[in-house]
Amino acid sequence: MLRCDLCKRNCLGALPLFKGLNTTDIQEIKELVHHRIYQRGEMVVHEGDQLSGLYIVESGQAKVFTQNAQGKEYTLRLLQVGDFYGELALVAPMSASSSLQALTPLKLCTIDGQELRHYLLAHPTAALSILEALATRLRQSERLTK
Repeated sequence: MLRCDLCKRNCLGALPLFKGLNTTDIQEIKELVHHRIYQRGEMVVHEGDQLSGLYIVESGQAKVFTQNAQGKEYTLRLLQVGDFYGELALVAPMSASSSLQALTPLKLCTIDGQELRHYLLAHPTAALSILEALATRLRQSERLTK
């Protein structure tokens, strides 16, 4: 149990989304973390699927990609340990705008968006901290597209 507790804390501690949270918030949000294991080549999320929450790479590698109408695949980014996918689903349910696939055996920490939203409703300071981190990430993404 201690190992699992430690890996949950490591998953959260590595993310800029949770950097501004106090120790109590981290401790409580840690209880929302679940682990999922995927084999090489296995699809984690298909484009168009309902995104349920945040996926954090604990070990292995994954790719984020999209396909055009003719089926041509475009890799958007490669995820490694500490990288994450689906952060906007923490704020509101939405469809995935890209797919996520395991490139190697993959272990993910996941946080269900609905569970986190329920927690954040009761903890507005934590909610504000996460929203600020999401806004920063959005600004960084906008800079990359210019």
